[in-house]
Amino acid sequence: MLWITEQEVFCALETMGMSEEKQLVKSWYDGFVFGSRKDIYNPWSITNYLDKKQLRPYWADTSSNGLINRLIRRSSPEIKELMEELLQGREIVVNLTSRLCLNSWNRMRMQSGA
Repeated sequence: MLWITEQEVFCALETMGMSEEKQLVKSWYDGFVFGSRKDIYNPWSITNYLDKKQLRPYWADTSSNGLINRLIRRSSPEIKELMEELLQGREIVVNLTSRLCLNSWNRMRMQSGA
């Protein structure tokens, strides 16, 4: 699962008897946009919140700087320029393909130690 919709999050909150937390959860965990889809949530954050009932940046435990480092070092000059824009606090817009080669992704993760 790559993401969870706001409707699914709110339904889960209702099921767990936590309906009153909807706006608080939205302010903490809503922030992803994929194409025309808005109000997308990170499932890792939501499942951890539902389990622990504590607001925390759970997504911080899901990334590896080694993977990012390796991707940047091996990327094209254009990608490096885009990353520089992000690091300077600017916004970038990119089109993502709907096809992801998981074998390549997993191979890169293993090589980076992620």
